[in-house]
Amino acid sequence: MRFTTLVIAALITVFLIGCGGTKPPTIHPDASSQTQGNIPEWYLDTSEDTNFLFAVGNGVSQDMDLAEDKAIQTATNRIAGQLEKKFNGYIKGMKEEAGSPENAQLVSTFTKATKGVVSTVLSGVTTHKKAIQREGNLWRVYVKMKMAKGASEQAMLNKMKQQEAMFARFRETQVMGEMEKEIEKFENYKKEQGQ
Repeated sequence: MRFTTLVIAALITVFLIGCGGTKPPTIHPDASSQTQGNIPEWYLDTSEDTNFLFAVGNGVSQDMDLAEDKAIQTATNRIAGQLEKKFNGYIKGMKEEAGSPENAQLVSTFTKATKGVVSTVLSGVTTHKKAIQREGNLWRVYVKMKMAKGASEQAMLNKMKQQEAMFARFRETQVMGEMEKEIEKFENYKKEQGQ
């Protein structure tokens, strides 16, 4: 009887130790000093460009492609944020100009068009730079994404032109002039690049 009790106790102990197992790797590790020393210089560069919007992102995963997808998604979301900020500035300018109810309708139409344009224009975001690093059993991917600045304004004007009456009133605003300047810079850049 005593022998049976000892065997059962030993089996339970072995079972409990076996359930403890090894700790699975975390896919959100703290940045080690080694990782911090390997951050690409371009990733930390916050300088601005007259022709492009830039944003950076990084992703970590056991799968390299998934880490890259995470990094691209983060950077693309940051570009979307920059576009929304830019269009919100245009909307603010239009609201300051709007004095009549029909101009308020113009602001409303512009605001609605902005939301559609941001998601459409993001398809023009491309990878500018990328670095892939191995960290133990994980991959860390750094990306710097870019998007031509004038492309968003061009898409917005195209969207507004689809609504003829609103576009006629829009042409009279200062915002139209600001957007046309951005488009002109974009077109000049494309010509310089031979596109």
